[in-house]
Amino acid sequence: MWLILLLVAFIIFVFYRPFKFWIIDPWLIHRDLWAQGIPGRHIPIVGEILNFRKSIQDENPLGYGAALAAKFGDYYHVSFGPTARLDTCDPELINGVLKTNARCYHKAYIMRLVLGVLLGNKNLLMAEDDIHAQHRRLIAPVFQHQNMNSMISLMIDVTKNLMKKWSTAADVARQDNKPLVLNIHEEMANLTLDIVTSCVFGTEIVSDEKMHQTIYRIISESLELMEKRLYNMTAIIPIVNRLPLPSKRCIDKCLREGKSLVRQIVDNRRKGLTKSACKGPDLLDLLLAASSSDKTNKLTDEEVYEEALTFVAAGHETTSTLMTWTLYNLANNPDICRQLEAEVDSVLNQVDEITPATLSLLTYTEAVVKESLRLHQPVPAIVRMAVKDNTLVASDGKEIHIKKGTGIFINFYMLHHSEKYWHEPFKFDPSRFDNKQSDKLILPFSAGPRSCIGQNFAMLEAKIMLALLVRHFRFELEPEFNQLKETKQNKGNISNCSSFFESPTELECTNNELTEFSLTNESISSINTDIIENDEKEELIYSDKDVLDNGFYLFKSSSILENHIHQTNECSTQTSVRYVSLDSPSTTVICRQQRVIESISIHVQQKKNIFKKIVDLLYGTKPSMIYELGLQFLYVYDEIFNYREGHTFAIFFRKKIWYLTIEKIKYIQCQVNEHRPKLTLILNYKNQLTSIHV
Repeated sequence: MWLILLLVAFIIFVFYRPFKFWIIDPWLIHRDLWAQGIPGRHIPIVGEILNFRKSIQDENPLGYGAALAAKFGDYYHVSFGPTARLDTCDPELINGVLKTNARCYHKAYIMRLVLGVLLGNKNLLMAEDDIHAQHRRLIAPVFQHQNMNSMISLMIDVTKNLMKKWSTAADVARQDNKPLVLNIHEEMANLTLDIVTSCVFGTEIVSDEKMHQTIYRIISESLELMEKRLYNMTAIIPIVNRLPLPSKRCIDKCLREGKSLVRQIVDNRRKGLTKSACKGPDLLDLLLAASSSDKTNKLTDEEVYEEALTFVAAGHETTSTLMTWTLYNLANNPDICRQLEAEVDSVLNQVDEITPATLSLLTYTEAVVKESLRLHQPVPAIVRMAVKDNTLVASDGKEIHIKKGTGIFINFYMLHHSEKYWHEPFKFDPSRFDNKQSDKLILPFSAGPRSCIGQNFAMLEAKIMLALLVRHFRFELEPEFNQLKETKQNKGNISNCSSFFESPTELECTNNELTEFSLTNESISSINTDIIENDEKEELIYSDKDVLDNGFYLFKSSSILENHIHQTNECSTQTSVRYVSLDSPSTTVICRQQRVIESISIHVQQKKNIFKKIVDLLYGTKPSMIYELGLQFLYVYDEIFNYREGHTFAIFFRKKIWYLTIEKIKYIQCQVNEHRPKLTLILNYKNQLTSIHV
């Protein structure tokens, strides 16, 4: 009997804590949030992990979070593995977590498992409470205005070295009558790495090509491992981090090489072989001073290595991403680029050198950088964990009691793309920062005592690089990247329409005669035909030229467009851009260069099936494919199809939401009618016309 009792006690002892951690604690937190009227859902044990992983496979992780926000609102609760968390893009809740109640929150447990293994847990990025405060006080002098100003000439020199390299390469390309084509992300990554390492370790690192390449390789491999660990949710199981798996060996290799390299740099500075490139002390000087202090809380050599490596990795990657997207946005918006060039020329032509006073005059340049940060924030979200019970207040005045152990997922991406706070949030519009109120709603560097300590450094660096580059170069996209999607990889050309869908068996995909010809300006530039005889049964969509220029059109029937295409296919020799302008009682098909239309016809038997058919079609479409197709803002609700201003694509069908982000579109409305069993979505896609029938 006693043996049985002991066995039961042992089983309870072994399994109770995991059971409480994975099952009981999350349920209690969810129950408390439900009781407070907070919307959300709870999936025991796995939570949203499987859904999140699927969104990663579909190359649309940001769209997944946006789908939840579209369903539940600006704050809601979900589970992520064993963690019950409150997800929010509400500015007041974010302010409460990051500022007002900052001491009630720590870095989330999962971030320690993902990042701490590579970066360590005693650096400024990962440390908490007293250790974090100590390191921040230590490093802060590096970013004082006087020291920052001394870095300006260093940033200019490094940027000009890159410009000379580009100019030489452009001259060679010009001799072959070709433009200079660059992988701009790699170029920006090398440029920002040169600047950061110069400001942290001294210019000797930049001049040592072998050491520069070693640093670049180690950081690139480390960041790739971090990304894999973030997306591979097995990292939340601590024992996995200790198993001798291939990933563990890669992590150990990066750590070993990184610390060995930093140790060599530190030893050279201690021996006086290198010195600061700034007028004041650089980061390495301050770290070494703190490590040689007589104080009891002096830094260990291990902490010096961690801080130096973390700052270089974080400062290099985030700024290179910012610059890549900024140049991409300027290439896509030539009017804004010309306005930026005008300001830069106006300011820099009046001075012999760039000074802090000069940079303060580049207000539009700063607005361009801020707008790129808003649209493409390098860190789109952060996670905090409540270590104390506390109360937060939302923008609507609702008080939310947060229990210890509750995770807080702060979705900066949704805050920066919310129509509630930004007019046309997916439009690149630097002028929105003419209003200082906008600065309060953009948090690219987080906020509060744990905000990015190097944010002024990053803004200074970006303004200098951007001003010099646009003054001497004009950037254009390669033609195949005109429909660039915001993902790590870009799919190649799609030759078979069935590859758009995960479940092609539900579709009848045909490549008919529409794929065999192209249209010219001459052939259809002035086609105007009266509506067919049964025009009373055809409901047209009213639109304007601006809408149609953005490449997404909705018809009640494809017959009108197809008739025009068939009438002109015999005399067609050249691909052109077309948009369709519908004005009752006639239809006009107008030509534009370099763009094409593809039609997707959705046939349904009955009115009651129409929404299900559309949802099934688009649920089965990979987000990456929809990015390339250029689908825009579509609400399916009750009996009305609505297009509203903005760039969000969403389908509402009962309580299901499928969400992703695309480009600008204005307003179109089409009333669905039981006599109209056929829908056609007309959209841009490469140089091919295809009809997909459901």
